[in-house]
Amino acid sequence: MFGPWLEPWAAARSTWQSLELLGFDVAYLGDHLTHPSLQGRWIGDPYTMLAAAAQVTTELELGTLVASAAVRAPAPLARTAATLQDLSSGRFVLGVGAGVPGDEEVLLGETRTNKERFDRFVETVESLESLWSGRPLRTRAVTPLPLVPGQARPHLMISAHGPRGYDLVARCGDGWSSYGGARAASLSDEDFWDEVTRQSAAVTRACESAARDPNELRRSLLVGYGPVNPLGSEQTYLECLERAEQAGFNEVVVYWPWPDSTPGDRFWADHEVIQSAIARARDR
Repeated sequence: MFGPWLEPWAAARSTWQSLELLGFDVAYLGDHLTHPSLQGRWIGDPYTMLAAAAQVTTELELGTLVASAAVRAPAPLARTAATLQDLSSGRFVLGVGAGVPGDEEVLLGETRTNKERFDRFVETVESLESLWSGRPLRTRAVTPLPLVPGQARPHLMISAHGPRGYDLVARCGDGWSSYGGARAASLSDEDFWDEVTRQSAAVTRACESAARDPNELRRSLLVGYGPVNPLGSEQTYLECLERAEQAGFNEVVVYWPWPDSTPGDRFWADHEVIQSAIARARDR
């Protein structure tokens, strides 16, 4: 489940508890300073909200979809992720992506080139690996422990939609995340499924080239940004799960309904449909 991040905590607390009671396995929050779809809306800081959510849930995995390498420096991000891993008793998933130009402009007053943005992304992922392994990057003057003693590092899920990204996933990722890519919103239903199937096959080839077992990779697909409406009915949700599985994914993420949405809106869904769809999916 993607969300909730548009509610103040007074409302979001019960929503997080409901996600766990409904039977969702994992819930993610985005990491944006700005976004065209969020104009005039409140968006909570994802890391603070996930820390709070960890205190009112017990089994639900909690994560970022995705932490933005465009605006997050590796060392603070590694420490934040390790802290959330501790607060959640090992339930944290650090999804990481390259980020978007809009957030760069908010933070820096300018935007990087695509190459600069991707190079920073690669450096961030490699730095996280190094830091969690206890290898400082630039100084040995201060060397605190990278993780709570005896605790596993957070699950590292890398968002990628092209060959260089797939190679990074194969080399460094515990998991891979896709939403279909920048073209997803303009694709037809069938073209969307064809696209993510091709992407999944490319990730498999990248793993094989890196002498890594492709089956050990967690593959997460966010559905709903593009044309597919997975929560339109119980049947469409089950069909979505089936198509994702056929495409090679073992995790499907859907959008939690936006709090002020109404029937017909892009991010609206009937809560009764969500409840019954999850129950039927659990019985598959």
